Amino acid sequence: MKWKFALFISIVMSNCIQSTLSQGDVSLHVRSYGEEIIVYGSTSTWAVGTENLTITHVFKTNITYETSLAYYSRLPDSSSRTSLCEYRIEGTFCEVGADFNCSGCSVVNGTTGKTVTISMLFRDMDVTMDQFRIVYLVTTETHIESPLHQFKISECPGSVGKAQSDNATVPCGYGCTSRFSCPSGYYIDADNSSLYRCTARSEWSPVPVCLQDPSTTLTSATVNNPSSSLSNNTPETDPTHLASQSSQLTSAALIAAIGIVLMISYTILALYGWKNKFVLDNVATLFVAKGVCVVSWLIAVGLLFGLPGDNSAYVAGTIVGILSLVGMIAILLLHIWKIKTKKNQKGIPGKEVKL
Repeated sequence: MKWKFALFISIVMSNCIQSTLSQGDVSLHVRSYGEEIIVYGSTSTWAVGTENLTITHVFKTNITYETSLAYYSRLPDSSSRTSLCEYRIEGTFCEVGADFNCSGCSVVNGTTGKTVTISMLFRDMDVTMDQFRIVYLVTTETHIESPLHQFKISECPGSVGKAQSDNATVPCGYGCTSRFSCPSGYYIDADNSSLYRCTARSEWSPVPVCLQDPSTTLTSATVNNPSSSLSNNTPETDPTHLASQSSQLTSAALIAAIGIVLMISYTILALYGWKNKFVLDNVATLFVAKGVCVVSWLIAVGLLFGLPGDNSAYVAGTIVGILSLVGMIAILLLHIWKIKTKKNQKGIPGKEVKL
């Protein structure tokens, strides 16, 4: 009976501790090279060799009896852990362990409990610490282990967009400096410094940017003719481009208008023949030929109107448009001739022959 009671008390105490100790906020501070970086969250990325990284853990609790708090680091896929700091909290008293990583501890009473602030110092982030985690262990009458933060340790990238670093240092971590170059046809932004530094967040400062060299926008005519001068005209303002575009739109309007007139004429003629019961031979053939011409005409109009200023579209649209109009005219004349023939055959009166 006693062991059951003891087990019950242990479970109650465990649940009580879990409900009265919150993980709270985690912030990470770096003060070096004249910069101050503050990061919040459960994960973060830092450059190799980041110095003086302070981890601050703030949480609230209403536990009044003595509590031991230990922090450990754990590498990925590993169950072993390395001790970082240990603290002992009792009331408003907080004792810091002897480990050099422990840098501060404070307890402030509040209306809903007390707020505990604990700080740890990392003097140098090693590349072997990539993906390592910090966990904390609360010890009262039981042990509660919880994850606190996970780190990503990396070097600054060797390229940013088109910009390429010329630094050969491996790894190029916190404080590493480099110059950047751009590929042919680009240059480094003049507003940026020529020397870039890797920050604690594994990013280059300032950010290297490659801008396109205006001289590479020469037209093929200028490239083939070195004596020609550079032109500041864009396709939208170039007089030659505008003249070509205007001529193309004029051809498109003309071909579209003629095609519409021919289709209206063909429709009127077809209605006339149907009303007067002039049944034509090879109607299906005429219908297919007419359809091919109309489709070709639509393609021509689409090329001319859809790609103004495009020389290839201009040539192709004009040729296809002319061929389609010639076909439509030929079909219209053939239709007129067939109706006229049918009309003459219908109008010849029969003559009675007496023997």
